[in-house]
Amino acid sequence: MKTSLIAALAACFLSACVIITGPPKNKPFSDTKDLAQLSGTYSNLGTSGRYLSVQLWARGLGPFYFTKAGLPHSTAKSIRIKVSGPVVSFEAIADNCVISSRAWTEGKDFQISEGRMIVENKLGSGGQAGLGLDYAKEELGIDTNGDGKIRYRGGMAVLLFLMIPVAGYERRDFRFERVADPGDLPSCDRSLAPPEN
Repeated sequence: MKTSLIAALAACFLSACVIITGPPKNKPFSDTKDLAQLSGTYSNLGTSGRYLSVQLWARGLGPFYFTKAGLPHSTAKSIRIKVSGPVVSFEAIADNCVISSRAWTEGKDFQISEGRMIVENKLGSGGQAGLGLDYAKEELGIDTNGDGKIRYRGGMAVLLFLMIPVAGYERRDFRFERVADPGDLPSCDRSLAPPEN
């Protein structure tokens, strides 16, 4: 009885979960310190069925649609990224035209670290059910093959109901293959322009 009680208490106090996923033959981020290396055109559909446009357009619009017109993310076949100084512009491309575009500004929409865009970097209080800390970090860059890469990292350490310690960590990598640049394209402006943040 005493041994099972100790085992149960140890299980409660060592509650932890670690999740690390990535594409097959996952490559590390490139060592480049120059964000301009991110300029290029990438397949919108990446590994694990994740759309690059979800990261770039979903803020404030929900994860399924990236424009006021309600276009699903699967509409865009590729995403062109252009880095010009502190501004990074994105164009969603389908049917040989630009269906939506937007731009982010360094300092307002993202930070730069080690040649990558840090899109989200936040520290929180651990939620309402307990006392603790949580964090999330999402970065966009290129891998050593020159393909686009998003890495999401998050973690938490919480004392649930002020009694049960729980900890967790996850790291998810997504790859977006670099594709041939289609050149100058007309705008078919189906987007009605996303709202300003």
